[in-house]
Amino acid sequence: MGILMNSKTEALIQLRSTHSFGRDVNNCDTGLSDSLCSRNHCIIEYIGNTWVLIDHSKNGTYVNNKKVEAKRVSLNKDDTLTFSKKGGESFIVISTEPPQPFLINQSKNHFIQLTSNNILPNENHPELLIYRHNFEWVLEHDKTVKKLYSHDNITLNKESWVFFPNDTIQDTVTHAINGLSSIHRYTLYFSVSLNEENVQVSIQHHDDTLIDFGYKAHHHILLILARQRLLDEARCIPDSEHGWIANEVLTSELGIDTSHLNTHIYRLRKAFEEIKFPQTPVERRFGELRLSTCPFIIKKGNTNEQYMMQ
Repeated sequence: MGILMNSKTEALIQLRSTHSFGRDVNNCDTGLSDSLCSRNHCIIEYIGNTWVLIDHSKNGTYVNNKKVEAKRVSLNKDDTLTFSKKGGESFIVISTEPPQPFLINQSKNHFIQLTSNNILPNENHPELLIYRHNFEWVLEHDKTVKKLYSHDNITLNKESWVFFPNDTIQDTVTHAINGLSSIHRYTLYFSVSLNEENVQVSIQHHDDTLIDFGYKAHHHILLILARQRLLDEARCIPDSEHGWIANEVLTSELGIDTSHLNTHIYRLRKAFEEIKFPQTPVERRFGELRLSTCPFIIKKGNTNEQYMMQ
């Protein structure tokens, strides 16, 4: 992500995709104390593949001691930014990487860079899950499942953190287009041993490309959820309600606790994410889970069960 460092204090600033600077500390992302600075002095925005400084000030902004004459300039690593001709506060560009989602503990100026699928603080101590579903962000904690929005407060390790998705318009639109109807091009295959001790999962694209995930413990979760979809279909339950299972039922059947379940789900999402599967494999709502809607076939011995989307 884009990062600036205060030249005097060495404090780091993680850039939002559009990041404002100025004396108006209530409305700017980073406050400036110099009286020569404007209330809304400038913004730094990620445009295309570049961080661009756009000057809105009365007295000017300086990059490497040169005034930004055209009101905008592309930034490079190691550039020095100052906000008045007398110097004052200055910042060094440490990183020009694209925007990334992050959590920040503002009282300690600590931050956690996020990916599209996160288990926090780690797999051994899973307290919460944060992930991107289609082009929305979701937080899961215990039985709570809710959408996340920019500037939402999150409690992690008994401390308060603020969430910044750092999505760009181009990123959101591309993600939405890529996800449309693409799930129909895949079929999920389960190969189950006769004693059901081993579950192999693979995905076949309609161009015959086969991706084999092998035998994993967390595949048992997908198998149980897939069978619930088949059961609900046989009961003529509406398609929109196929497959939901209560968390307690699933943990009881698997013989694991909620933390262990969350770790398994994180690993499932991570595996599917790595192959750029167009949706998360498991959906959640309050106290329930289900296999995401997709065609699948379960093979056990000489029997095949299939679920095909309408």
